[in-house]
Amino acid sequence: MKESNLQYENGYFKRLVYFAKYKEKRPTKTAEELLQQVERDIQRVSRIAVENMLTNPDRLEGHLEIVVKYVERVRATLILQGWDR
Repeated sequence: MKESNLQYENGYFKRLVYFAKYKEKRPTKTAEELLQQVERDIQRVSRIAVENMLTNPDRLEGHLEIVVKYVERVRATLILQGWDR
């Protein structure tokens, strides 16, 4: 009982430390879980769904900008990771 209580309190402490460090609430999902969700969601979008967005080209362009920005960030992270290799 004491051990499980310490784990419960430890979770609160971790959230407090995260908030103090990043000045924002700790996400409920990990980065890995968020990335998996993004990948699943993207794979679910059909070609027909994207073609239907052609009726609103501004929305499709906005989506493209967001995706390109994300790809650039992932690429930059990989480049920096390989810097010292």
